Amino acid sequence: MLHLHAALEARSETPPAWLLEDAKGLFHATIRDAWAPDGADGFVYSVDWDGKPIVRERSALADR
Repeated sequence: MLHLHAALEARSETPPAWLLEDAKGLFHATIRDAWAPDGADGFVYSVDWDGKPIVRERSALADR
């Protein structure tokens, strides 16, 4: 969403306001639902629509 926002601005187009708002909402939902829901540091791979973890594995990048 942020890349799309920047790309539109680079083309002198006005991006819709919802792009930034939705990006912020997605970020906050990710922190709320996916960061350490089981007590282990890191973001779980995916959560369901209720914010409950589906795949609890974390990216190998989180271990670096």
